Amino acid sequence: MYQGALVGAGYVICEALGVVPSGAYFADPLSDTVALIASDALVIVVAALGGLFARLWSSSDTGTGH
Repeated sequence: MYQGALVGAGYVICEALGVVPSGAYFADPLSDTVALIASDALVIVVAALGGLFARLWSSSDTGTGH
């Protein structure tokens, strides 16, 4: 889960630096800021869940007796 969250945070940082494209959601700056923060938080949560699921369903742990 930790690695997934790092991937999500890395994407958000790249988005902030302009490396990956991000669009404006609303014309109002306050609404746009809130929407951007919410979407960035969602990216981090989904990436963390992806890391968790990858760990849970990893075939590398099978047969190790854990």
